[in-house]
Amino acid sequence: LSTVEAISDIKPSEKPKFAKPTGGSDLREQQGHGDGIKQKLPPTRELSDPSKFTNGANFRWKPSSKETTNRKLPPTRELSNFITPTDGSDLRQQQIHGETGKQKLPATREFSGSSVGVKNEEKPPGETTLRTDIGIPLVFNDAVERYINHFSTADRDLFKRWLKNKRRYESLVRKILKDYGLPEDLVYLAMIESGFNLQAHSSMDADGPWQFIPETGRRYGLTVNHWIDERRDIQKSTVAAARYLQELFGQFDCWYLAAAAYNAGENRIDRLMKKHDTRDFWQLRTYKTLPRETREYVPRLIATAILSKNPEKYGLEDIGHVAPLRFVAHDVPGGVPLTEVAKAASTDVTAVKTLNPELLMDITPPGKVYRVKLPSKTNTKKFRISLTFIMK
Repeated sequence: LSTVEAISDIKPSEKPKFAKPTGGSDLREQQGHGDGIKQKLPPTRELSDPSKFTNGANFRWKPSSKETTNRKLPPTRELSNFITPTDGSDLRQQQIHGETGKQKLPATREFSGSSVGVKNEEKPPGETTLRTDIGIPLVFNDAVERYINHFSTADRDLFKRWLKNKRRYESLVRKILKDYGLPEDLVYLAMIESGFNLQAHSSMDADGPWQFIPETGRRYGLTVNHWIDERRDIQKSTVAAARYLQELFGQFDCWYLAAAAYNAGENRIDRLMKKHDTRDFWQLRTYKTLPRETREYVPRLIATAILSKNPEKYGLEDIGHVAPLRFVAHDVPGGVPLTEVAKAASTDVTAVKTLNPELLMDITPPGKVYRVKLPSKTNTKKFRISLTFIMK
């Protein structure tokens, strides 16, 4: 990574291998609005309380070939050139055979699963397209506007904390999303899930920046036990989230529906799509059968992206300097107290704990070598010598 030392030396072949589940899916029973459906779903609840975060993921294994996965994923695009037209038209700059030209935007669209092409959708009443040449279309409607107003007024301080946290982890998260062929703006999904609080914990036992429940975390290769909870590891949990989001887009061919499924579970979204005979999130949102939290989830996501990309317009720019996450990683034997690790690295134990929130017991997991993240200024040679001396 350009901004994260010690990650760039990790080769693709060294990425953790994820075991595919065998047999059935990871389900739990819950009465679904009186219809007795078996679902892996958390109780429906509002996210207005900033101290509560939830994933609510209903993870159902859906095998797919490598060819299918590669075919369904849209190209990665950023929103760094976010613009608001001043002449009443929806214009965007597009590179056309080496020349820049202006092009009229069509109706709100999403990437189709069979190609890199797009499909037009009917826009909800009162909706204006802001930018659509991206993986996650940004639209402006009444629901989105409510959250823009809410985050820029009533929850202004909360959103500014989210922006500060995002600046610390954004470059790492975007790099991983890009590596997995996903829209980099899925970074805002983690923002509304946890506010980039690596230790965020929900009443449904969802944890970390992407709010995985334990079973799901393990399914996507994360270690969750007495000693370590890698759901709190920003790097490893983002890899797990990227793999899950790949599957969701492969199933729904639409980032709005994929985001809704991330919140409510793909089984429920799939069932409601069939019940109401629609693949349009905004139409699905009009039905009360969709949990209220999920109905608001996509508007929250879009509003968060719009505010984050133009904070000056909404008076949210004054958040102070936040340095991006930088660290070096070193292998440490199992069972070494973090106080000793900090001493060998010539730093304080608080710094080590902050970089390694997944270590639950202030000690490296016994029985195996663990790669510990240390401040980027750590002298590698000196650390190894000091650690060897301390271990004696």
